[in-house]
Amino acid sequence: MVLMILHDQFQATNTATNEDFTIDCDMVVMAVGSKKNTLAVEGMNTPIWNVGDCSKDRTASIAEAVRSGYHAANEI
Repeated sequence: MVLMILHDQFQATNTATNEDFTIDCDMVVMAVGSKKNTLAVEGMNTPIWNVGDCSKDRTASIAEAVRSGYHAANEI
């Protein structure tokens, strides 16, 4: 379970052991399903891209999903 995404860290809980952990990182990519998961982004200046199935109001075709991921990757 994700606890927090900071500027240079990712904090989460290992659901198997129930232990919190932190990973130092420059970028976080999350594959979390086909519906858009709205995040509370107040005070956060980290860019967020919704790609694949969650980038539109309907399920994406494989080509649309890959294309949206490709365009997001080019923005990074």
